[in-house]
Order: sequence, then structure tokens, then C-alpha cells
Amino acid sequence: MNRSLTDGHFNDYNIVYLPYCTGDLFVGDKYLEASESVYSQALGNKQCLGQDKGMYMNGYNNTMAVLKWALQNYPEPEHLVLGGYSAGSLAAQMWSAFVAKEWGVESKSTKFQVLADSYVGVFPEYKVAAGSLINYYGGCGLVGFPDAMVAQCEAETATAAEMVSSLMEQAPSGEWLFVDSIADKTQRKFYQLVLLGIAGYPFTTLLPADEFYGNMTVILDTYSAFMNVTRFNIDSEQHVWLTGNDYASAVDLEGEMLGDVLTSWLSDSASTPTSTTATPTSTPEATTSAPTTTPESTTATPISTPEATKSPPIATPAATTSSSTLAPNGTTDSPTSIPEATTATPVSTADASSSTTTPEPTIGIFTYC
Repeated sequence: MNRSLTDGHFNDYNIVYLPYCTGDLFVGDKYLEASESVYSQALGNKQCLGQDKGMYMNGYNNTMAVLKWALQNYPEPEHLVLGGYSAGSLAAQMWSAFVAKEWGVESKSTKFQVLADSYVGVFPEYKVAAGSLINYYGGCGLVGFPDAMVAQCEAETATAAEMVSSLMEQAPSGEWLFVDSIADKTQRKFYQLVLLGIAGYPFTTLLPADEFYGNMTVILDTYSAFMNVTRFNIDSEQHVWLTGNDYASAVDLEGEMLGDVLTSWLSDSASTPTSTTATPTSTPEATTSAPTTTPESTTATPISTPEATKSPPIATPAATTSSSTLAPNGTTDSPTSIPEATTATPVSTADASSSTTTPEPTIGIFTYC
């Protein structure tokens, strides 16, 4: 996203940027009463004790504020890319159907793409379904799941693949690109966090890399069976690729460079990029059953707050405050006017006074904090 790069893939795009959510994957709409965890003192976080403060999850309202602004200012893009990295990758997946519907990408034949950098959604589903996390955040009924999936999510039985598949099916012309390290250490740490809870910190034993890759492959194979999915798998433990100035030189398992694959994927050509959609010679088995040794969890609901990473500075225009027809309504506050972001101001490199139509591509970015 660094526009100073002469060959940056998004230099000519209008960019709408979301800073990180309130620790809730951009889908949270919930208030948690004040409480103190026994782990705050055990982990040395004594500054967290005695605060008696509740917790607001406003990721949903913050995201809606930005999407309303973007729709108002860029209602007719010829090319719409919804992307994110790390937790933002999951957010881009969760919001894909909603964005596709509000911009009418199917009826308008808009080129619609979803770019997911470094988070596929490998969860210990045999113990904790991914839907339990979305339900904990209060997001099951907010992002456009079909009614049956809302019920499954609220029952905390929906898997990551089931939830994302139900969203993909609502925009069948969409094109998806997943960029992942096959031994991503951060994704594997979050797997352990969901499995063990914070009591397992510092997670010295991680899910083996081959098991992680096997599970990731099964999920992406599920999507590839009915969607246009490109995968760029890198033999590395690195987490997040597209934020580095040298991202274009990353090489996948088949020897292709990320810059070349992105150029092909983003092009207006109807041809499918020749990136790694095939499996390697030896495909690891997915682990759908419990590992041989499974430590006991001592917490009920895991909560994860990713560590901060770098993001490029972007100029901040004032967001509009007029109402919009965008649905769905949140479970806390859903005013008819755009709710103000509570963590950071929505920003865009585009001039807020631009005309209501634009022939230029548009990209919506959800990022990891």
C-alpha cells in the first residue's frame, strides 16, 4: 500500500482504509460488563486491575460508517477490491457478501475481488467452532449470513469454511486471492489461543506446520470447488506479506512471484492467473480430530488482541455524516445517521468531494492493528 513504490499495484486506485477494529474482527456490536480476569495478575498485567470498566465492541459500527461513506462517494466503481491482512483478512471475508450486495456487483457486472493476506481461518473446530468467536462478538446476524447460517453461528456450531462459503455463494462472480505462509507462526499461535485460552500462554508448543498447512489446504479446496479461488502459498513462517515494500518479490511453492500473480489477478482479463491453485507433490493430511496430546483448556471464551504492526500513514479527510440505506442493524446502537468510529477515523486517499461516479478502480482495505 506504499504509494511511494513506483511499481505498487494499487497506486492508481482510490483507497478507503480502515484502521483496526475494537479487537472483534470488525464485526463486534456488544457491550461487556466490567470484570476482572484472574489472568491479569498471573500474567503480570496489574495495571488492568481495579479499573471497573466495561468493554465496548464497536467493530461493526466503525466498519459500517466507513462503508456508508465509501458507497456514497464511490457508488459506481468499475472494479472493487475488498482486502485485508491478518485479522483484516478475516474481516474482508466476513464482509464480502454485504459489500457485494450494496454495490450491486452481480447486477452491474462490476469486477469484484477479495484479497485475503495471511488468515484463512484454521480453527480447532473439533473443540471450538469458529462460529463461537463471531457469536461472542455479537456479529452472527450483522454481516449478511443466510438465516440458516445465522442460526448455526448463534448455536456456535458453524465452521469457518461453512460461514465463508455461505457468503461466497451470494456473489458467485467474485474472484478470491489467498496469500499465506504454509507454516505461518502467528496463525498457529492463534490456533493455540482458541484451543487453550490465555491460560496456555506463551504457547511454547504450536500446531505442527504440516497439520496447519493440511487444514488450510482443505479449507481452500472447499472454496475452490465452487468459486474462482487463487492461492499463493509461500514456504515460510512469516505472517503478512503485502505490507512490506518488497512484497512483489515473494515466491510461492511453484516459483511464481507475488507481483506477477497480483498483476494477472487484478487485470481486466477474464483469464485465470496461473498461480498456485494446485497442491504440492505431497499434500499433508488435515487434522479433523483431536491431536494426540491435547492440553486442557482452563478458560471458557478465548479473546485475542493481535499485536501492533506497521501500516503506512494516510491522509485523513472528514467522513460524511449523512444517512444511508445500508442495512443491517446492530444489536447496540444503530442510528440512522452514520455512527462515528470509536477507535479511529475512517480515512481515504481519495478527495471526499469527488463526483458520485468514478471510472477508476476502488479498493476497500481492512487492516490488522
